[in-house]
Amino acid sequence: MVKKVVCVCWLFLSVIMLIGCGSNTQTSSQSNVMSNDSVKTNESQAKTYDGWTTVKVDGGIEFQIPPTMEIQSEGYQNIIKQIKPNYYQIQTEDGKLQRIVAQQKGLNNYEEQARKRYVRAILKFTKSPQKAFPQWGEDLQQYMTADDLKSLDESFYSMELPEPNMKFVKLVQNSKIIQVNDISCINTKYETQLGDNPVVINDMYIFFNENRRYIFLTMIRSTEYEYWTAKDVNVQNIIKTIKII
Repeated sequence: MVKKVVCVCWLFLSVIMLIGCGSNTQTSSQSNVMSNDSVKTNESQAKTYDGWTTVKVDGGIEFQIPPTMEIQSEGYQNIIKQIKPNYYQIQTEDGKLQRIVAQQKGLNNYEEQARKRYVRAILKFTKSPQKAFPQWGEDLQQYMTADDLKSLDESFYSMELPEPNMKFVKLVQNSKIIQVNDISCINTKYETQLGDNPVVINDMYIFFNENRRYIFLTMIRSTEYEYWTAKDVNVQNIIKTIKII
């Protein structure tokens, strides 16, 4: 179990570096919800914020985004496809990666003010044919040691980045097991930078639920950190709204 959990973490890390520009393969604010397949849920622990938009995703996932953000549209995705086609060639052992991307509001319409800012909230998951991973609520410390987490941290420095002028800057917080809404997960904070653009602060969470693996990531430009974490619209609170239904 430990080896499988660690391998999955590495798999997702290799993918997460390839979505720095926020491209995605499936995006919808009202997608059809797939069957639960008897997986454990966390509906009772998740928070709900007034004025936020609820997003439902194929795979039985639901979360909210603040009014300062929007779900990336197919039209904007097509623009990114033309500019950065490599972002759409990501595959996993289970097939195509399922993911949804939220971005600064107005970017879908290419509004000038939105183009001056940068923020992303990305949720992605895969489904395995076998129930080989911990359930929601199980303590991941049963499956991962300090050495496993250290190995996970070391893998950041060898990730292949999607652009030659993109770089991994540093770990801000080493990988550790924490509780989010009473759910055990792996949390890592790190910085990346594209060219001469401001450093981006990445906050990553890895969850498991029997035959499903999830990653949630927020990416906030360091020079805009106060703006995106302001009261009532704090992007970092999105993680608290995620429901497995």
